[in-house]
Amino acid sequence: MSKKFSVKIVVLALIFTLVMPIGAFASVAELQEDTTTPGISLAGKYKTDYDDIDFQYSITEEATHEVTIETQKTEAELKAAVEAQNIDFALNRDEERTYLDPALYPYPSKGGPISEWLDRDDQQAIRIESITVEGSNLKVKVNTFGTEYYYTADETAENSVKKVYSIDHTNGGKWLDKCGYFDFVASIGGEKVGSVHAKVVPYDSYRTPYELFDEIESLKAYKGNRHVEVGSIGHTSVDGYDTPYVIVAGDKADVNNWLKYTEISETDPAKAIKDIKAGKYNDLKVPLYVSNCHTNENSAINGIMNFIEMLVNEEEISLKTLESYTDEGKAKLEDEKANIFGTSISEIYARYATELGRLRGENGDSLDNWGGGYGYSSVVDFDKYYNTSTDKFDVDALLDDVFFVCVPTMNMEGYVQQTRATGVGFDPNRDYANQTMNEDANAMAFMAKWNPMVYTEIHGRVEGMLIEPCGAPHNPNIEYDLIVEKFIELGEAVGNAAIANNEKFNSYELPARDYIEIDHNSPTGVQWGTPWDDLSTNFGSQFPVFYGTCGITWEMPAYDDITSEQVIPNGMFGQGRYVQENKTDLLLSQAELFLRGLTNANSNDKVAEYYVDQYDQLGKQADIMRPVNDGKGENGNFYPECFIIPMDKENQKNLQDAAEAVKWIARNDMKYKIAEKEFTYDGVTYPEGTVIASMYQAKRSLLNANFGPGSFVTVWKGLYSEAFSQHPYARGFDIITVTEPEEYKVIDAACKDGYDYAGTLNYLSDFASQFSGVEGADVIISNASEDTAGAVNALLKAGKTVGMITEGDYMGDFICSYDDFVEIVASDYIVSAEGVYGAGIKASVIEKSPSVYIVGGNAPATAGNIELKGGNSYCFDVYAIDHMGFNKTEEATKADAIVGNGFSRSKANDTYAKQAVLEGTPYMVWGSGSNLSGILGGVTKASMSNGTDMLAYVKYPNVNLINANYELDGDYQNYQYGTDYFAAIPEGAVALVQNAGETPIVGCVGIFDDAGKADFEKYNNAVVAFEYQKDGLDIVSFANSLVHKGHPQDEFKYIANFLFSRVLADEAYAGTVQPETPPATNPDTDNGNGNNGGTTGDVSKTGDNSNIALWAIVLMAGAVGTTVVVVRRRNAVNRQ
Repeated sequence: MSKKFSVKIVVLALIFTLVMPIGAFASVAELQEDTTTPGISLAGKYKTDYDDIDFQYSITEEATHEVTIETQKTEAELKAAVEAQNIDFALNRDEERTYLDPALYPYPSKGGPISEWLDRDDQQAIRIESITVEGSNLKVKVNTFGTEYYYTADETAENSVKKVYSIDHTNGGKWLDKCGYFDFVASIGGEKVGSVHAKVVPYDSYRTPYELFDEIESLKAYKGNRHVEVGSIGHTSVDGYDTPYVIVAGDKADVNNWLKYTEISETDPAKAIKDIKAGKYNDLKVPLYVSNCHTNENSAINGIMNFIEMLVNEEEISLKTLESYTDEGKAKLEDEKANIFGTSISEIYARYATELGRLRGENGDSLDNWGGGYGYSSVVDFDKYYNTSTDKFDVDALLDDVFFVCVPTMNMEGYVQQTRATGVGFDPNRDYANQTMNEDANAMAFMAKWNPMVYTEIHGRVEGMLIEPCGAPHNPNIEYDLIVEKFIELGEAVGNAAIANNEKFNSYELPARDYIEIDHNSPTGVQWGTPWDDLSTNFGSQFPVFYGTCGITWEMPAYDDITSEQVIPNGMFGQGRYVQENKTDLLLSQAELFLRGLTNANSNDKVAEYYVDQYDQLGKQADIMRPVNDGKGENGNFYPECFIIPMDKENQKNLQDAAEAVKWIARNDMKYKIAEKEFTYDGVTYPEGTVIASMYQAKRSLLNANFGPGSFVTVWKGLYSEAFSQHPYARGFDIITVTEPEEYKVIDAACKDGYDYAGTLNYLSDFASQFSGVEGADVIISNASEDTAGAVNALLKAGKTVGMITEGDYMGDFICSYDDFVEIVASDYIVSAEGVYGAGIKASVIEKSPSVYIVGGNAPATAGNIELKGGNSYCFDVYAIDHMGFNKTEEATKADAIVGNGFSRSKANDTYAKQAVLEGTPYMVWGSGSNLSGILGGVTKASMSNGTDMLAYVKYPNVNLINANYELDGDYQNYQYGTDYFAAIPEGAVALVQNAGETPIVGCVGIFDDAGKADFEKYNNAVVAFEYQKDGLDIVSFANSLVHKGHPQDEFKYIANFLFSRVLADEAYAGTVQPETPPATNPDTDNGNGNNGGTTGDVSKTGDNSNIALWAIVLMAGAVGTTVVVVRRRNAVNRQ
């Protein structure tokens, strides 16, 4: 079944006055927003430079302090008190000095007697060793013990190394409640006799957000002989905080020269390669980029700041270097691999790896490790196991070849909250490709500007100290042969320098090198173990690999001064020295990658061997990962020729996300073209304005990884994270893949170059709703995107009448009056709209914008930061509901519907919500709560034994308002994270979505044996969604998440459809009756209900916009005059 649209398009674009607040707008404003503009600085908010702290207590170390307290007592009185043991000490909070924002951290400890300061084992953490008297002063020797630590599981290790001091790996920073400014008070017989200012800190080099901003601000005043540049990569999503960066280079010209070179290398890589080989760029300074995104992994931020401090101020650095293993070290390593961890090394990576740093030693050779059973990073006897050397190098000499781009964290809201997530509640290290949040969009836009040689993203807490590159499987769009050698060597360079130059953590694990396990049942005797792959594009370290940057995730084993002051700075210096010594090879590799892109070269034969299977058989997955286009007239390449992104509503069902896609391309430093005239491909004529994303560009790999179809991987047990990032499927916009060179030449000839990011924002500035058909009557709004829900909610909140169409070719779409559409929707939302006479259309009036209760979430915080609302799943749910403009309520009994991922045990209101569901309140659930435990019997869920996700082909066994628009739009794909399905649904339930039994488009599901194949056969034909409306219950349940990481926004429509369908009135929408003699400008087409009339006259059939009429409608929004400019493009093509 198809929807028919007449094709006279009216594009409505808003010209608004400066007094109109941007917050009043929806998707149009979102499309126009430049998130890379600076945000709110926290510098100077609180005083942070106190110079009178006499006692600083770190809660992650053992230390001895000598504190002098001045008193008004005589020497004799003090000595008598000491003799009588009558002196007491307390650490009391200084209420006059602010450490953190009290509105965000309202539960700080008041402190108290030192006997009440306890560690996690309830042992006293502050102890007085001795007190002496000098005149009227007390000299106090204080021993402090950290309160924050974990224990390793290695029973052979000494207690001193088993106990690892570290800030806890949790969210919300509860440990910050005990930190801040205090008074260390001495009392005699209950009388205070003296005190000193004290400060309790997580560790000495920890910076609060306010200290961090102040320190970065102070760098602007740097007057030394190096170039120090401070700037902003953009503003955050919720609070609009600034996200600062710091560049340290030998000279500003070095930075400018690199940016000039990047333009040459991307546009003429052949020339760049020739000039590199000729020595023209021997003096070029190349960038290393370092950052963090998970801000509860806080030694990363502070380690980067300490590294900046050393870069700016130090003249000379001394580093110990691991040269080789001793004979004893070689024997110990082989013993660990064979007899403790059961590991080997991949055939490919053995070509390049030294395996230095892999040895755990007697203190870390434990299997019980978070990182996957490969041991702990702990103290290693270097003299026993390694041959080492120590040398000094000049920092200025290093800056003669490299410079450093440092973003202490891209997640400033997270640092304020001390969370892994951003203020939105999403994990930023799963959003780098999706870019649903400002933080990730800005970070990757800034990264793309630099094309760095290496990007190091510092994380934690993996107690084995993990350093990438990743193991297999690899993303098929990575030109792996160009980077593999330097990738391995860079990982070892940072790791070896880090472990050899700190006192506590002396080993690390490198997944590409270390995660291959002995398996005697494998055809090769080995298999890849714990998944740590780079198939996903959503990790920060993987994203820039697609344009030749060696991306390395580096996981700290602890959050303390050792990691922030020693491990991170020394590792970064070691990495910098490696890049200095291998600069030419790194430049050549990246330029060669750009050359492959610019010529769209087929590199399958070069990369094939790296696509191994679970058993490390070289090239075994090459055909799966890199299938070629080998049909008639096709290019015989893995990469296509180009993508067509239609921008007109005849050829594009989802205009909003198509426009966002163009913005995404430009923001990430890729190129696109714009058709200057119509062209035809595969029998379809595309008009002027159609966007073409060509593969003939330097960064084609990144484009294809996110806009191409992806790979369905079947010979792996699972992945570390989902394989899916494909934007067209996730967001639901039309994209056409062109694989024929001759066809591409015709298309390319019709195009002009597109714009850079700034130019693209300007180009899209007047992109808004597209309208065709009858004017002055009714308007059908196509239910094609989440923006449709936003538009409908805006209409309803403005008191306008909206109907949901319940029958016919437009079932599931919405209808309102033409005047209301122009006033509320046309200029603020990006939707496809059809003008009709609506009297014959069957639609029910939507009573109101539904009020929604979202299940899950946290109980109110009683410690640490109070902004934490819930885990990832809950935040995904909130994001979807907010994104579509629905009202939320925390009172389940007042909700029109209840939705979410499942009830929370800790959220009291969920108890009332569950009861409301049992009493008939409509309930839509997805993901983990879809088994409906305690609500509805007869539900049996199952999932694949091995697998991560898939983009499945589906069918709709029963069509109703929940799924009608998917059926009518021919949208037969459904993203399923977690491979969950219903093995049984209750009697009387109606199946809504069912897997269709076809080969999925993308994903990872393990079907490599008979059991897996049988398991998959069940899953791939199973029901994944049903509706139950019996026994007083009204439930829709999806086995899979509809909102996973906010990315599959095409699935959001299911939620909107459910919510609107549950607030339909008995009243029918009263559409406009067609006049007997309709205006001549009305389209001569039938919408399936026989109520479109009139004729089109002489109009083009190809989207030609040469006949344009401009007219203005003046609207009043409060007291503000607003002009809407309507551009009428006259067309007459039916969309089939």
